[in-house]
Amino acid sequence: MAGHDGLELGAVSAMLFGFREREGILDVLEHLTGPRMNHAYIRLGGVSMDMPADFDERVRVLLRELPRRIDEFEDLLSGNPIWIERNKGVGILTAEQCLDYG
Repeated sequence: MAGHDGLELGAVSAMLFGFREREGILDVLEHLTGPRMNHAYIRLGGVSMDMPADFDERVRVLLRELPRRIDEFEDLLSGNPIWIERNKGVGILTAEQCLDYG
């Protein structure tokens, strides 16, 4: 989400970083389901096929890498003047307002 948010707010680099993460996730899903997108893997009563034997290891590799990359997003955006200017004070709710909204 940060990649798209960054693009909408003028921080194009965040979108490019986001594409990199998206590719890693799509690689893992493609390995599981076959198609690159529109996986159609989950079916009524289960799934369309068994997981490949190395699927869990591919997911573990991705999950080891993602925290570092999320930190890169944080570094990229947290000091970005455009990001700060356009997000400061936006979406602040008190606890009472949250309860009122349910």
